[in-house]
Amino acid sequence: MKRLVTILGFVALAAVTPSGAGSRVVTIEPAATGTLAFFPVFDILRLQGGDLQSTCFVTTDQNLEWRRSFFEFELPVPARRIVRATLIITETNGVFVPTPLPTDVHEVSAYPGDLVVDLSDYDAPTLPVGTIETDPNDDPNPHSFELDVTRAIRQLRKDAVGFRIKLQVDPDAPCVEVGTAGSEFGGPFFYPPTLRLEVRSGPKD
Repeated sequence: MKRLVTILGFVALAAVTPSGAGSRVVTIEPAATGTLAFFPVFDILRLQGGDLQSTCFVTTDQNLEWRRSFFEFELPVPARRIVRATLIITETNGVFVPTPLPTDVHEVSAYPGDLVVDLSDYDAPTLPVGTIETDPNDDPNPHSFELDVTRAIRQLRKDAVGFRIKLQVDPDAPCVEVGTAGSEFGGPFFYPPTLRLEVRSGPKD
């Protein structure tokens, strides 16, 4: 079963809806997305493209690979005017695995964004915002998760915010004996992550 385990804490305007008195709700899509792949045995780090993956892969002692996904949003208002921020991410693995396998726990964290996903983001310091759990034995239809990221955005106090998804076992624990663990979370064109903001009205609203 997919479930939310814990919660701590180009801009595309997808929707603007009224909220409480003196506020409105704005939903935005990322300005930049990408997955970074690291091969620790060879000390190779490379950008895999826009699709978002939080996985590991191994078939021999030499080809261990960790993948972390990154996506960054340009905030439409200063962080101080954000009453509540909700990150919505959708698992899009699309593969049913009949053999019983353990669930995977993914850490979601935030960092100051620059609207570019590059190699420097891989080990950049982040603020934890929560974890999600995916199950390879569940049906392959898309599953969405919502995390409250208000505290992280307020702490960062930046015009842009980035988010990272990685396996909880990355990089200190073994991946699997043989094969792949983890899942995928959409991309820039299909099921992109979104950020839903309740914004307090200001002088220009």
